[in-house]
Amino acid sequence: MAIAANSSRDSVGREDYWREQVSAWRAEVERAERAGRAAISVREFCRGRGLREPSFYFWRRELSRRGTDAIFAPVKVRPPAATTASPIELEVGGVTLRVAPNFDEATLARLIAALRT
Repeated sequence: MAIAANSSRDSVGREDYWREQVSAWRAEVERAERAGRAAISVREFCRGRGLREPSFYFWRRELSRRGTDAIFAPVKVRPPAATTASPIELEVGGVTLRVAPNFDEATLARLIAALRT
């Protein structure tokens, strides 16, 4: 049994496909409003993309009803970039300490106290 995979509707799934279409229409409306232009109508949007207008209205209403009209994008959280700052040099009791910028403050305070004695 062969499965046709040449249509974005087949590969993405019907709900995801229509979520993308509704979001694209909303984005066009928002861009037009920010630019002070008249917003594109649903009819114009559907005609330009080859969509059936009644299907668009159905899915816009359905996605809103389901509360799934928001789109979330995956995000990768990365740790902050390593700092390239030079170490700080301290001279305490005739001893020079080179302290990295991310060195623990409490440990440094104890070390300085020990060197002063």
